[in-house]
Amino acid sequence: MKGHTIRPGGSLILGQEQDTVGGSLDKTQSFVGRLAFVNVWSYTLPGDAIKEYARCCRAGEGNVYMWSDFIYGTRGNPRVVIPAGCPCAL
Repeated sequence: MKGHTIRPGGSLILGQEQDTVGGSLDKTQSFVGRLAFVNVWSYTLPGDAIKEYARCCRAGEGNVYMWSDFIYGTRGNPRVVIPAGCPCAL
């Protein structure tokens, strides 16, 4: 949410709608699809950077959360697939 701050002690949940803060999770409201290289920054990225990060996997790491923070905190039965290659030389 634009302008929203997650305060210390707060949480960030991906792929699940919450009915109350931090709880009341309903498995029928969970995300079904693919998420790739999710990163969170403490500032708004310029449009060019967003386009480049979308084109080049592993092109950037968030300064608040980076993709590796999410892969190891998964719950349920997600299938984690780490691609062998990227379209960009890093």
